[in-house]
Amino acid sequence: MLKPETTAAAEQTQAPRSVTVSEFPVVQHRHRDGTIVTVRLRRVAGEYKSFCTGCNTEFVYRKPRQSRMIHHKSPLLPEIQGNYDDPEHDRP
Repeated sequence: MLKPETTAAAEQTQAPRSVTVSEFPVVQHRHRDGTIVTVRLRRVAGEYKSFCTGCNTEFVYRKPRQSRMIHHKSPLLPEIQGNYDDPEHDRP
């Protein structure tokens, strides 16, 4: 079943949707007509928020949490040693 197309006027009358983002200080998103829009997050009531009137969306910044998974160094990659900025390093 096809979803009926919503117009910009209909989107404005709907309740605004809230999207949590982890990018800071700007968020880029795409509108229904294909345009890419950039909104800047600003501090409001102790948290970073922004509202896009074009798509009736509120963007709220949440800092990403540290991963709970333990990341180990790859045994396949050797340790890199040496000063590669030194011109003497390139000489045999």
